[in-house]
Formats: sequence, structure tokens, C-alpha cells
Amino acid sequence: MDDATRTLPARDVGFASPLGYQTPAEFYAPAYATDKARRSMVPDYRTTLYWNPTVKLDDTGQATVEFYTSDAPADYDITIEGITQTGKIVRTVKIITE
Repeated sequence: MDDATRTLPARDVGFASPLGYQTPAEFYAPAYATDKARRSMVPDYRTTLYWNPTVKLDDTGQATVEFYTSDAPADYDITIEGITQTGKIVRTVKIITE
């Protein structure tokens, strides 16, 4: 912070430093495309099971997402976040119990 910003009188002013640019990476999700892959004895203990920043809704405002669950016995926390075309932030959290 330089001397000019230290002398600002406003108490409600905050400073933010963005993290910078990051190239997008594809989220890993198993495909289980073959019977052999589905019957694999290697356990799947992923903690994040599905991530998709570009889920599109249909004309009725609905979307379907599918994912494979983990082998760890646990409840599933589902968080859906987004922004409407008018800029409204939307968020919902649900828990699916096993």
C-alpha cells in the first residue's frame, strides 16, 4: 500500500487483490464406460463428486445433472449457485442422506 492510500479517511473502504488469471482445467469425473471399469475394486473416495460451472437450464428452467457417488458412506451436500440473466445471485443448499 502506498502513502496515498494510507491517508484515506473513509472507514468503509476495503482493498482487494485479485488472484490473477488461471487457465481453466477440466474437472475429473470417472466415466465407468465399460463393465470392467464399473466393477473395479479400486475405491473412489473423491470428496467433490460433480463440478460444472456451465449448467444450462432448459426452457422450463430445469436442468438434469448426473454423477457417480463416492464409495465412502456419507451424506451428500448439494450446493447450486448461479446468476440470472438480470444479475440476481441465486443459491440453494440441500443434503441427501444415505
